Amino acid sequence: MPNFSSVSPSTRTPLRTVVLPLTAFADTWAGKPLDPVCVGLRQLTITEFEAALAAANEQARQWHVNHDTGQFHDEATAIVARDEQLMVQCIARVTCDCNDTSATYFVGGEPTARDALTLSGVRLLWDELLLLHVTTSAATHEASDAEVVEAGRLLSRPGAMARLSEDEQVTARTIVAHLLTKLLAASAATEDAQ
Repeated sequence: MPNFSSVSPSTRTPLRTVVLPLTAFADTWAGKPLDPVCVGLRQLTITEFEAALAAANEQARQWHVNHDTGQFHDEATAIVARDEQLMVQCIARVTCDCNDTSATYFVGGEPTARDALTLSGVRLLWDELLLLHVTTSAATHEASDAEVVEAGRLLSRPGAMARLSEDEQVTARTIVAHLLTKLLAASAATEDAQ
């Protein structure tokens, strides 16, 4: 009978890597790198997501609840803060060495990630994590040529994105931005080759 290490290699490379520009790191972080850094992203487990959500909810309660009344000072602000904290909590759990999913990049966990990253760094990693989950999901299939044409037709309609919920708009715009970046890069490479 094979042992676990013969079935599953001890070192696994992440499914997605991201090069973080220096602007992703806070100038106030003592560990700020001198050059852009390549990090890996691994998939977020349900257990990790539940723990991240619980921690984000607890921090929102600690930071935004009037302890005399038990009510949020401003519920809208508390929700935004909770969502941003959820992003940091998730990122801290899944960011790893670009060659080894078992080597966490933010060794101190969420407090280190919160101190290390700028808001744009958090958003970049969150978008990349979203793309990782979309591109590896069993529920996502590869679009046919006809579906690509149909998507272009629908997106060209005025107000196409407005028909989606806010969460769906964020997801759709992230995917479209990623696609546009790839298409522009491929177009530029083709033009350079000619």
